[in-house]
Amino acid sequence: MEIKTAAIIFFVIIASIVPVFTIMYDITDIGLILTSICWVFCIGVIGFVTINGIDLLEENTKTLKISLDKNYKGYTDLGDDTFVYEGKKYSYSYDYDKKKLTVFLESSSLDGVYVNGEKQNNTSN
Repeated sequence: MEIKTAAIIFFVIIASIVPVFTIMYDITDIGLILTSICWVFCIGVIGFVTINGIDLLEENTKTLKISLDKNYKGYTDLGDDTFVYEGKKYSYSYDYDKKKLTVFLESSSLDGVYVNGEKQNNTSN
């Protein structure tokens, strides 16, 4: 589990327990303040994680497109794992951590392996 996910779960649990604590001990003003602080913090954490995730997805898509543009200039019909180049259909897999693009021809034969947009001579990477 990622730290961000654990933090969200933790603060949601805390924000859920505070109202119970408030009712049990009849602490209305302090409980209301604590509950408000917890919920505002939870919403902030959830918003931060969501924005970070969207930014990461956009960055990953950008690096994939840069690698494709560099090696298959004029490609079309980019899908989740396919694209068309010079009338031929290609499939690909992309390792976002290593920035490694592996491209296969329609017949599943390896067309090329690219790391950071550069074609690798040794395709066993």
